[in-house]
Amino acid sequence: MTFSSILFYLTFTALAWGPISYFGFGSGAKQEYYQKNSENGYELVAETNSNAASLYFMYSWSGCGLRYFFKNQYAANAYARYMKSAWSKSKIEPFIKGHAIDLERFEKAKVDEYDSFNDFFIRKLSMSAQLDLEKRCGESASQNKVYSPADSKLLVIENIGQNTPFQIKGKQFSLETFLGDADLAGQYANGTMLIFRLAPYDYHRFHFPVSCMPGAPSTLGKSYESVNPIAYKSGVQPLTQNLRHMIKLENINRTGKQALMLPVGAMLVGSIKETFNVNTQCQAGQEAGYFEFGGSTVVLLFKKGDLTVEKHFLEHSNKHIETAVEVGEIIGSIV
Repeated sequence: MTFSSILFYLTFTALAWGPISYFGFGSGAKQEYYQKNSENGYELVAETNSNAASLYFMYSWSGCGLRYFFKNQYAANAYARYMKSAWSKSKIEPFIKGHAIDLERFEKAKVDEYDSFNDFFIRKLSMSAQLDLEKRCGESASQNKVYSPADSKLLVIENIGQNTPFQIKGKQFSLETFLGDADLAGQYANGTMLIFRLAPYDYHRFHFPVSCMPGAPSTLGKSYESVNPIAYKSGVQPLTQNLRHMIKLENINRTGKQALMLPVGAMLVGSIKETFNVNTQCQAGQEAGYFEFGGSTVVLLFKKGDLTVEKHFLEHSNKHIETAVEVGEIIGSIV
């Protein structure tokens, strides 16, 4: 743990919360999403977001200087060093209690088994949980199902193109900029985009949504904007600016078709790590990688006509409202 990392953490705490507490930014802020209820239907619930006030401040005119400081590589790396240190271990238990996180499904089921907050943040599923996930995905393989790659909030955008009004602000989304390849953007024009947003309290490993042959990741972008809806509402376009890896998924569900998976970093995310072997057959549900500390996003892209999405996800997304999903949950089918 370096002196600069400690200084950065103290500076972050003072800058991020001092002005907010004084001026009262973010009061009354509320974000909602759809979540399954006990009757197997869906209901709107408020999202737990202890950083909402901080984000509202940073994505306002008053806090833009603070935002520009925290969205760069230096800030992400410095904060990552703190989160990987023993100093951060004391944050684990209050975080677990605050977000009601069940450790029983993970490899390390006790708080004292984690060496740092980042060690907890990148926690792995237990062997039994991972095998169960792969079994559930495998049982539906013959039906060409597509599964959620992560515990997250899902937003579906059909007919994605170069002039698609994106999120609530209506800012134009450039598929070519997002993919960094004009020819590839042409292939996926008018296709379907699935955006899986991971909050800091979510399990931060991502898994293959289909059986496939994954190619080598290519790196795009270099910024670290927040991926929270608050950022989109301010007019910022995190998906085309943030550090992201693009992975081509070949022969999805043995249909000969291709899809794209792009894990996208976010504010104070230290790095994106892949854990699969390139050009090796991978099964749906198999672990593909993980994000180090911070909120993050996984984007899936399918070509026009290749994917049918479950009706309720489309209905919710057409209202510009996300739906909570679990890793391995069925999202749709390959056509």
